[in-house]
Amino acid sequence: MIARCQHCSAASVWLGDFSSWTEELGSGFKVPENGEMVYPITNFGPAPSSDMPDDVKSDYLEARTIAQFSPRAACALLRLALQKLMVHLGEPGKNIDQDIRSLAKKELLSPKFIRLMDTLRLFGNDSVHPGEIREEDIGENIDKMFLVLNKIVEGAITDQKMFDELYLMTSENKRASAEAKDLKSRESKVSGDK
Repeated sequence: MIARCQHCSAASVWLGDFSSWTEELGSGFKVPENGEMVYPITNFGPAPSSDMPDDVKSDYLEARTIAQFSPRAACALLRLALQKLMVHLGEPGKNIDQDIRSLAKKELLSPKFIRLMDTLRLFGNDSVHPGEIREEDIGENIDKMFLVLNKIVEGAITDQKMFDELYLMTSENKRASAEAKDLKSRESKVSGDK
């Protein structure tokens, strides 16, 4: 069936059971029950974070265009985007699990972000390899995987950039003094660990 938007008059093409109709999200717009809009292709999930690196964003945007047709493929692309993000976080980007463990050891990100990375990595792995996460679970949670990658970028890049900018607004002499105290504290911790 072809439908016409009441707001912009653009056409959309729907496949589905046309014997009954339902109201979409209380908008007053009626769609076929069990219907699926096949044209125009709509982007799935939120827009990428403004600080997402371009090579990561490319995979993220591709995942958005295919998520409604193949959540598994979209999840695999989001995992690939995360692996590319590792390079921007100072890791080699060859083995995503090792990169995440390295970030955890460096304590540059909170354990919450490490868990988010592992969540996306595991969903992505199971989307292309048989695993413990069922296909239905991937489909039901693909929207959350977009949010997860955005949150990782915000925590690892956006927040860090803001913190660095704020820090540089403080007095250079006071920063130098604080950094010297931090260095002394780390050195005493290392000598105490021996």
